[in-house]
Amino acid sequence: MRYRSFAAVVLMMFACCLAACSNDDAAPAIVLDPPAKAAPLGAYAEKQMVFLESMETIWPAEGKRIPAIEREILQGVKQFIKGDYPGASRSFSDALHASISRAGAPRLYRAIARHNQAWMLIERAKFKEALPLLDKALKDLKASVGEKHAYTVAWYATRASYEYAQLHVRETGEWLDKGLALGIEVLGKDHPDLAIFYSLKAGIAMKFGPLQDIVSNSLRSLNLRRNTLGDDHYLTAASYLMHAAVYNLFGQEDWGSVYSERADDIRKIIFGKNHPYHANALRQMASGYIAADELEKAGDTYFDAFKLLERTLGENHPETGMAQLSLGYFIMATGDLALAYHHISTAHEIIKRAYGAKNPWTAKALVGFSDYYYAQKDTNLSSTYFQQAEKIYQTALGNDNLLLAKMYEKRGSQEARANRTSAALRYYGKAITLYIRMFGPNYWPLGAMYSKQYDLCMKDGRYVDALTWYMKSW
Repeated sequence: MRYRSFAAVVLMMFACCLAACSNDDAAPAIVLDPPAKAAPLGAYAEKQMVFLESMETIWPAEGKRIPAIEREILQGVKQFIKGDYPGASRSFSDALHASISRAGAPRLYRAIARHNQAWMLIERAKFKEALPLLDKALKDLKASVGEKHAYTVAWYATRASYEYAQLHVRETGEWLDKGLALGIEVLGKDHPDLAIFYSLKAGIAMKFGPLQDIVSNSLRSLNLRRNTLGDDHYLTAASYLMHAAVYNLFGQEDWGSVYSERADDIRKIIFGKNHPYHANALRQMASGYIAADELEKAGDTYFDAFKLLERTLGENHPETGMAQLSLGYFIMATGDLALAYHHISTAHEIIKRAYGAKNPWTAKALVGFSDYYYAQKDTNLSSTYFQQAEKIYQTALGNDNLLLAKMYEKRGSQEARANRTSAALRYYGKAITLYIRMFGPNYWPLGAMYSKQYDLCMKDGRYVDALTWYMKSW
C-alpha cells in the first residue's frame, strides 16, 4: 500500500463537492479506502455512510442539476466505502455516461465521474486505462471551475499519486511541485489537503534522498494533519505510518513500532480490523519485530498482513503480491527455501502483470530469485537475476536510489558469509558510495558498514585499508 494512503484522500474530496453544492456548512470531505470485498465498517465509515445517505434525501432541485447523475455518483462512493469495487465502478461509469449524453449536465459532474472511474482503475493497477480519464477530467475541471480551484488542486494530488504508484520519480516530482504551488495559492499553506503533497515528497526522499527532505516533509504532513484534522483522524494515521517508516529507515525501530501501532489503533477504530489499511501497519510492525529479534512474531505478522490483503483485495491484486513478496523474503531468511520460492514466484507474476516487466517493483521480485539461487549455490542463475534487477533499477530510477543500495548491501552480506571477501568488499563499497551520495556521511547505517569493511580487510590481509575503515567507523 505504497500509495493508497496518499491518494485515497482525493476521491471523497471530489465526490463530496456535490454535498458542498447543497450545504455550505457540510463537514470536510473525507476519503475512505475500503477493502475490495465487503467487510464490517468501523464507526467512522458508518458515520460517513449516514452522511451520504442523508444527502440523497435532502438534495435540493436547483438549476440544471441532473438527479440521476448525482445519485449514481453518491451510490458509487457508498459502494466504494463498503468495498464493492465492481459496483462502484459501474455506478461511476453510469454517471459518466449520463453526464456526457444528457443535455445540460454540468461539466463538473463529468469531471467527478471521470476522476472516480480513473481511481477504480488505479486501485487495480490499470494505469494505461486510467490516464486518459484523468487527462479528460482535468479539461472538464478547468472548463467548469477553473485552474485555481480546490478540486483542481485535488486532481494534481491524484496525478502525482498515479506516477508515484509506478515509481516514476521525475514525473511524480513535477506534478507534486505544480500541485503544491497551486494548493498554497488557492488553499493557503496550512490547509490539510496539502499534507498529501508533503507525504509523497517524503516518500520519494526515502528512496533517493536527501536526508533532510525525508524528515522535514514527513513532519510537515503529520503536524499539518494533527493541527487541522485532529490526532484521531484516519489521514493523521496515514502520516503516523509514514513517520514510522522514517524511524525504521533511521534504524530506530522501537520508535517506528510506536508510530505504526498508533496508526493501526486509529484505523481499527475507524475502519475495523478487516480493512487493507490494517495490513500496512502490520508490515511496519513486522520490521520492528525483526529488528528486536522477535522472529516468530515477525513471521506471524507478515503472514497476517498477506492473508488480510488476499482476503480483502483479492489474491491477484498488486498489493497482495507485494505483501506475499515480503513474506517470501522473510521465509527465505528462516531457511525454508522451497516455501520461499513459492511465495516469491507467485508474487513476481502478480507484480509483473500489474506494473510491467521493467518496473522497479517487479525488480524487487527478481532480487528474491537472485537470493534464492544464491542460497542454492547456483551462482550463475543468481548473477543473472541480480544483473536484471540492477539494470531495471538503474534504467528506471537512476544510479542513486535506495533499492539499488539495499541490494548491494544484501549481496555484500551474502558474500561475506560465503567467505568471498573480495566480492563482499566490492558490494559493500558500492552500497556505502550510494548511501553517502543520497543521505550524506552521517547516515546511521554507515558506521556498522565501516566496521564490516574493517573486519573484511583484516581477514584478507589488507591492513592499510583496514586502518582507513577503522578510522571512519569512529
